[in-house]
Amino acid sequence: MILMAACGGKTPKMVTKEEEQKAAEPKLKVYRFAVGDILVKDISLFNPGTDEGQSKKFTNSAYVIRHEKGDLGHWFTRCTSRIS
Repeated sequence: MILMAACGGKTPKMVTKEEEQKAAEPKLKVYRFAVGDILVKDISLFNPGTDEGQSKKFTNSAYVIRHEKGDLGHWFTRCTSRIS
């Protein structure tokens, strides 16, 4: 009686192991791929006044976002002609 009242008068549904595992799977997945490198000739552009004249290589990444309604690919270099 107490269990029935706690469930709003409905009999609780038994959940299979497969249903439980499927419910635990993420609905959204993000994948990152290293698709190249970017050589910045003067990294002081990111923080003026520090590391002037120093160069640094950064990884350029592409992303795939996998969602239950479809996939989305994104590749953004964030580069302007000032840093390359």
